[in-house]
Amino acid sequence: MSQAIFQSVLVIFGILFQVLITSFIQPMGFKLNWVLMILIILAFLHGNRLIPFLAIFAGIWCDLMSHGMISVYGISFLFVILVTQWISTWFYSHTLLLGMILFFTLSLFEGFISLTLLKWSEEEFRWGWNFLYLTFPQALIHGIVGPLLLKGVLLLENFGLRSKA
Repeated sequence: MSQAIFQSVLVIFGILFQVLITSFIQPMGFKLNWVLMILIILAFLHGNRLIPFLAIFAGIWCDLMSHGMISVYGISFLFVILVTQWISTWFYSHTLLLGMILFFTLSLFEGFISLTLLKWSEEEFRWGWNFLYLTFPQALIHGIVGPLLLKGVLLLENFGLRSKA
């Protein structure tokens, strides 16, 4: 399977998982953003030109399925993916600590962008409360779950490469 097809299928699977199953799987009451974690993994592992377009596509679909305000997730996913591709050139290993720090900081960055865009559209939006009590704990959980998901994607890629050889 080519890399572009694998990445596209993985993002579509992440969108479907986010829409259909995430409401049932909520660790500590927080709804994880599986699409964001998959996009960060793909941008960190493969810095090709398809990933930003997949981020915009996934962001628009997540916007349509969650709150209907087009471009909140689309813009924030795009910025996070561009930063991830820029940061990924600095690191050569996929250690657990690096993965935890990467997922935590990028989830905080995505939350910051999303909440800022929502604040601009709504006057009575409580930005600080949402960031402290929703985004920060969710970023901590992403920091724990993200590296495990990274190892799973690496296993899937290795399995696909072995079956081809």
